[in-house]
Amino acid sequence: METNSNIQLRSERMRHVIGRVPPLLVNVGTGAITLIMALLFVAVCYVHYPVTVEAEGQVIRTGSSADSVQALLYVPYKYKQLFNHPHKAMVTVEGYSDTPIVSHVSGMSPVPVKRAVGNCFAVTVPLPATLNRQPIYRGLTATASFQLSNYTLLQLLFPTLSSAD
Repeated sequence: METNSNIQLRSERMRHVIGRVPPLLVNVGTGAITLIMALLFVAVCYVHYPVTVEAEGQVIRTGSSADSVQALLYVPYKYKQLFNHPHKAMVTVEGYSDTPIVSHVSGMSPVPVKRAVGNCFAVTVPLPATLNRQPIYRGLTATASFQLSNYTLLQLLFPTLSSAD
């Protein structure tokens, strides 16, 4: 198989220019790729990726005291293993949607409960008896968001880095 090379038809000076890679282009390209890779590495080290779970339930009263108000929330059962230690909950009560309540999980039932969304487990979160000087009534719908982890992208990619937590 014969190859046709048109480079031999040109002058010596032109062959030298064609056969040479411009060093400025190589250096700028290498620098740009290095800078992009360094910025991506910094982003992976410092950007957090929170894992959150949404739950829905209702407000209940526990005991005879008017101050003992809790939210009984139903979390999808597939997240049961992630609730191995107490988590912070951002609870919003129907009628008080502009004021989220920050609280911690006070109890958890391991028994699955059949709901419309599938199997769930019950989580209780204590609530204040009043919010914005208004009482929180039993039976109101409550929704919550649980932040299960707040690892960086690097810790999610390499879980051994977060084992010290």
